[in-house]
Amino acid sequence: MYNKLEFKLIFMKTKFTLLKLYLIIIIYFSIIYNALSQTKYIVNVSNYSFSPSTLTILAGDTVEWHNISGNHNVNGTTGTFPSNPASFGNLAGTGWTYSYVFNTVGSYEYQCNIHPSMKGYITVNAAAIASSVFENKFLSFYPNPCSKILNINYNLHNNIAVKIYNITGTLVLSKQIDLNDNTIDIESIPMGLYIVQFLEDNKIVFSRKLIKE
Repeated sequence: MYNKLEFKLIFMKTKFTLLKLYLIIIIYFSIIYNALSQTKYIVNVSNYSFSPSTLTILAGDTVEWHNISGNHNVNGTTGTFPSNPASFGNLAGTGWTYSYVFNTVGSYEYQCNIHPSMKGYITVNAAAIASSVFENKFLSFYPNPCSKILNINYNLHNNIAVKIYNITGTLVLSKQIDLNDNTIDIESIPMGLYIVQFLEDNKIVFSRKLIKE
């Protein structure tokens, strides 16, 4: 039998251990608390320059170039810039609009092929994601945990986009879902914790944690 002092010490030790665990959980989720909100950045192309010529964005954000005047293009291919994490670009012309979603973290450089002195630079950082669950009675998925095929149930008028992020905020999978194609193959995704987001008209309408086995 414990005396009062021993019992008090055990109680205090247990309470301290639980407090540490609670603080660890709070710190962990505070790191990934900020909700990911895809942002579109506009770059104007005119007067032999990209404006702005330098951007810092988050993974999953979109950059949209508007050719205001002149015959230009965007060339960010790895053939021209081998250090780019991924290729992007369009054909030369006038009056065009071109957009690209940057899903891979890293530093990018691009140019106008017709005017090589026209250069732009984009830095893509990993995005923090929300750990909270945003429910929607019209949307669900199963099974969870899942090892291969994720089935989507939804009752919305429009097609939806499904995006899966790891806990660092990096987009690992993206797919358009409609009534004729409502499954997602996640077998290639490493085991771990993910956030699944459903977007309708580029707005998040559902978000839930997913455990990949």
